[in-house]
Amino acid sequence: MILSNEQIRQAVAAEDIVITPYQPDLLEGITYPLHLGDIISRPRTNKVINVSSDIVEIDSIPVGEEGYLLKPKDMVVWRTQERVRLSGRVVAEIDGRSRMALVGVMPVAASRFILPGSNEYQELEICNTGRNAVLLTSGLYIGKLLFHQVGEPLQAGSKKGLW
Repeated sequence: MILSNEQIRQAVAAEDIVITPYQPDLLEGITYPLHLGDIISRPRTNKVINVSSDIVEIDSIPVGEEGYLLKPKDMVVWRTQERVRLSGRVVAEIDGRSRMALVGVMPVAASRFILPGSNEYQELEICNTGRNAVLLTSGLYIGKLLFHQVGEPLQAGSKKGLW
């Protein structure tokens, strides 16, 4: 079941959902916005990577006021401004914005779900599948969170991510 705005408010009050920073006025309908933070990560380039055995070397890059130019066919991992903590009663889903899709920017290339028991900033795999370079800046509204109730709360000791 997707939570309504009133159910989200109640879950925030009960600390089943903790978003830092949280601004109640940004809750719109059944969604809460996600914004780009100021750190991106990129795999080191010019190397063949064997994903079954290699450790992928990552460069972390701070994003300044000038933003980051995401070129066509480029991909970065971008940390959100928001840290999300969920109890065992709630799962969240990351959804993109149609405005981003219109220019070819896809904010989620892997998992769209934030699992119960999570307590972390979200790392969005952002790909540019369009024809034009797109300027992305810290603070940009990139996507939104939808919250779902878990049928039965996860028990202590449950492995996070085991469905």
